[in-house]
Amino acid sequence: MTENYEKHNIQASAWRLSDPKGWKPRILIGWREDGLEVIKSFTIQRTFATEKEAQLDGLLFAKTWINGGKPPCNDDESVIAAGRFPNQKK
Repeated sequence: MTENYEKHNIQASAWRLSDPKGWKPRILIGWREDGLEVIKSFTIQRTFATEKEAQLDGLLFAKTWINGGKPPCNDDESVIAAGRFPNQKK
């Protein structure tokens, strides 16, 4: 699932888990900054019943992160807890 939002390209995907069963969102966000292409990836530590639910939550997470001013996170830490941003739905 791909969406352009506030001059950012968001790609939300999900992969199927076997234990526990469900889907986990993965998000790639790309944008231009100082003439360079920047790409940030996130994996949300939540499980969803369907692929579509996981993708939609990934899009919401990405928009919340962009609207929040792209808060810094450790470059070595691409796994983000869903509760990190207060507007993120639970």
